[in-house]
Amino acid sequence: MTILYSLIDEVQDATLSGSTKRQLRALTRITDLFLAGSVSYSKRQIELFGEIFKALVAAIEIKTRIKLAKRLATAPNAPAGLLRAFAFDDDIAVAAPVLSESTALSESDLVASAQTQSQGHLYAIAQRRSISEAITEILIRRGEAIVVRAVAQNAGARISERGFRELVERCELDSDLALHVGRRRDIP
Repeated sequence: MTILYSLIDEVQDATLSGSTKRQLRALTRITDLFLAGSVSYSKRQIELFGEIFKALVAAIEIKTRIKLAKRLATAPNAPAGLLRAFAFDDDIAVAAPVLSESTALSESDLVASAQTQSQGHLYAIAQRRSISEAITEILIRRGEAIVVRAVAQNAGARISERGFRELVERCELDSDLALHVGRRRDIP
């Protein structure tokens, strides 16, 4: 843990001096330390890393946050609180990898994001390997054409009868969407 604390000091010093390269280097080393041992860490240790990451993320620039979000999005034991913070980040470059790939986000996290976030966030959710009916209904209702097409193309998106009705209604104005809907194997 002394290595971790020295790395935290390095990030804070880099933040105060404005050195982006030093911030990134130190944060990368902390991330590497976490990923190397994450399978053997206790829940409490993972939570501690999560708190450290959240504190550091608040002080670092956007490019560094994007890199960290990409690295942790697919990590099976990544701190859930940090991933939630990334998922709700206003900058879609930070949020997208987590929204589209992270298995740490709960159904309620995805619903809340789909109900409140931007079209870019909705598009990232539409790229997930699997999407529940509740979420696809929100994506279809709130999404612009690109989001709705992504849902229709996603074989892992479960679409309710109500969702299909809305898709069919939207097909009247969008021939590309009609093609994607027509190719689905689960049309009721």
